[in-house]
Order: sequence, then structure tokens, then C-alpha cells
Amino acid sequence: MKTALAIAFAVLVSLTSITIAGAVGPGATDLAWTDNATNELGVKIERKDVACGTTGTWGEIGATGVDSKAYRDPLTVAGKDYCYRVRAWNNSKVDGTGVVQYSAYSNEAGVSYPLVTPAAQSGLTAQ
Repeated sequence: MKTALAIAFAVLVSLTSITIAGAVGPGATDLAWTDNATNELGVKIERKDVACGTTGTWGEIGATGVDSKAYRDPLTVAGKDYCYRVRAWNNSKVDGTGVVQYSAYSNEAGVSYPLVTPAAQSGLTAQ
């Protein structure tokens, strides 16, 4: 006699509405999002080093814990564009494997830090 094995996964609700909470300036960018998930273990933050809507490679830059709604990216520099997205994750232990599950990605949010050149100084003389 065969026994059916039922595997149930909790569905993760997508995090939505990621925004740039504060473009602190080259060196730090603050992100914020709405946490719609009720069963996440954390949030994964991804970034690509180009403007949103352009082709680029996404890479995970950080992770937060349960019910988090913000993250500071401390590795931004002048003269670059950045695009961010987030998604919730958890691992189902119903089947004993601890399979990692992810929500859908949030929208994308971008920030641009222009390269600032110092103004030319006048009135200087060589000595």
C-alpha cells in the first residue's frame, strides 16, 4: 500500500513599495519598504550598480531579520547609479528539508550620485 506524503508550504506575501528613504550621499543610502509578509524569517536586499530599467547584474548586498522595514547600504560612491529590490524569505520545515522559499521581488527603487568636481579656485598665486 502506498502512502501519500503531503507537503505544505506557507506562501510568502510579497514585500512591496520599496523606496529610497534617504540618499544620505555617497557612502550611504537608506532603503525602506512595506512589510506585507506575516511569516518571513527575514528580508534579502539586492542591488545592481546601474540605473533601474537598464541591464545589469543583481547581487545580494545584505539581509535583515523578521519584520524589518529598513536597511542602510554603506557602500555607495559618487559617480554611480544604483538600483535596489528586496524579497522576503523563510524556510519550510514541514518536509524536514528546510527548503528556502522566497516571495516575489518588490518594485525597483533607484538612486544616482553624481560625480562632484570641486570648483576652480581663483585668486591663488604660485610662490
